[in-house]
Amino acid sequence: MFSKEPIKSSAIECGLLEDENPHIIPETLGVLKSLADAATETIFENPDANGLSIQIIQKAFNYVFAKGIETFSLWQAANDGNVTLSFSEADLLNGDVGASISPNAADFVNAAMPMCADMFSAFQEWLKTNQDLFQGEFLDLYDELNEALTWTARIGLSYAVGKLSDSQ
Repeated sequence: MFSKEPIKSSAIECGLLEDENPHIIPETLGVLKSLADAATETIFENPDANGLSIQIIQKAFNYVFAKGIETFSLWQAANDGNVTLSFSEADLLNGDVGASISPNAADFVNAAMPMCADMFSAFQEWLKTNQDLFQGEFLDLYDELNEALTWTARIGLSYAVGKLSDSQ
């Protein structure tokens, strides 16, 4: 998968990541992957007249990023480290992040959203630059979008680990 590289680079540039290696919480990796899977399915099930909706893709980036931050909050609150994350197709499609987080974390999410927009822009530019690779079937759009959303959620989690660990 190649789509994660521009996202990670953008995250480093805007300060969401300190370097190429995000903070991880192993217990949450499956949850974040399932989140990205559900978001990718939602995108493919709701095309517009021209195919995949770029507006829905952007909403999905915002949604999984905020849910990545929520995952950290849920993990902190869990006694056993297991996290159950809700997914709402309606929230994603409406542009609502629907994250169950503290007011402090909500302010944090709102402040970080412009940086998430930078990651989406980097992905969008990557798509334009590499569109011939999709037409030649060298790259699979579903897989690349899923990978991009997985990394966006992981970056949201990593950012929360780095910034919220000390403040809560």
